[in-house]
Amino acid sequence: MPNAPELPRILVLSGAVPETRFAGSLLLYRLLLKYPTDRLYAIGVRTHPKSELLDCPYVYLPPARSARLNVTRFAKLKRSLETIGVMGRIPASRVDAALNGFAPDVVVSVMERRDYVDAAYRLCRRRGLPLVVIVHDRLESFELVYPPFRAAQIAANARMFRFASARLCVSPEMVSSLDGVYGARGSVMYPNRSDALRPRPAEESRQLKAPPELTLGYAGSMSYGYGDRLRELMPDLASAGIRLRLYSHDAPATPIAGVEHAGGFAADVLWERVKRECDGVWLPYSHREYFQPLYRTHFPSKLTEYMALGMPVVITGPAHATGVKWGVAHPDATLTLPDAGATGIRDALDRLRLDAAARVSIAAASRGGDRDFDPEMIRDQFVNVIRNVSGRRVSNH
Repeated sequence: MPNAPELPRILVLSGAVPETRFAGSLLLYRLLLKYPTDRLYAIGVRTHPKSELLDCPYVYLPPARSARLNVTRFAKLKRSLETIGVMGRIPASRVDAALNGFAPDVVVSVMERRDYVDAAYRLCRRRGLPLVVIVHDRLESFELVYPPFRAAQIAANARMFRFASARLCVSPEMVSSLDGVYGARGSVMYPNRSDALRPRPAEESRQLKAPPELTLGYAGSMSYGYGDRLRELMPDLASAGIRLRLYSHDAPATPIAGVEHAGGFAADVLWERVKRECDGVWLPYSHREYFQPLYRTHFPSKLTEYMALGMPVVITGPAHATGVKWGVAHPDATLTLPDAGATGIRDALDRLRLDAAARVSIAAASRGGDRDFDPEMIRDQFVNVIRNVSGRRVSNH
């Protein structure tokens, strides 16, 4: 990392600030972990009391007044009216007060909550500052509006996206999608994982952890359709000698055949347990239609972590899902089964259970298929973007 005086002063003004409790915030925390903290300033939502934070100022910026309607039956109406500017803006005076004299060279915002991205966008327009946006998911996918307001919502989000001096998108598919929808092209920045992850020896995959069964691990939330797919598949897989250890804060409401809930853990404990207790790890996309727009552009951060473990990685789901497409492009480093049904998945996992050499081969190759996700490379990419856009005077038109 260059000396601090050479680096721009970064203001994070966002609905996700650098902290370790939430997925989008954790990725931002890792991006900035080695950045000089005297050149960082974070304004946004309240941090979680159990989060680790960077050693820089954090200032709570209350959301737009209409945010109190987000968890009521009026949420959809509220978001619809926000698209035409009737409500939903954080006052500029409140943003200026939160800055408390900090003079940023660059403003960074995760496109996760419209009111905070809008505040960052308007600040940059007022002061002629470059804006860098990070896009993990389409805002419209989560901030639902009534159909007559959909075009206005997309237009409002597109204005902010096009204004940005740099647009960092979570996958190549997200770049293409937003180019078509918003009319501006971004660049790919994959989710960044912890620097501390180390692979286990590939030879460890030769012996099953609990023979004769194959023990797979799944780590993370049961939402986004992953839990649905596990419930659908595991009863059939269990009959073929496949077991699943579920490492999640989300405990299944009812037992699932072949699944043992191992509990949720901090990342440093989690991955060591997975390496010690499992024969492989699994990314199980759902086939439910509801999740397909998300899968086409979102890149699962757990895959970047799976690929660092030195274990067989199993990926199943629709062929258009970004993680499945990545796995197909790296056939030696993963066992990827695009569009496979329950029988095809069961047979493939049974072959993996019986074939020790295949397990070792995939585990060894997984380390070579990991070049896209090197955390130092991703952090350098981000810092280079910051340096390239800093100093630009941006038109407010």
